[in-house]
Amino acid sequence: MTEDFDALFTTPEDIILKKLDSHRMGGGDRHLRDIAGILKIRRDRLDFAYLDEHSKLMGLDAIWGDVQRLAQKG
Repeated sequence: MTEDFDALFTTPEDIILKKLDSHRMGGGDRHLRDIAGILKIRRDRLDFAYLDEHSKLMGLDAIWGDVQRLAQKG
């Protein structure tokens, strides 16, 4: 017998946006390092149009630009 169940998954893009917001709210640089790690591992599979649009809508576009530069350096 199998049971049906629902599962919710968070996309890497939404994790990045949440970490950008947490950093803005005083969460420290750990969030930026986490994002840089996600970018290094999944860069070719991320939806950058989504990230660019939503970071701008959330007022996070300056931080988003900074973390992208950080990821390119390391």
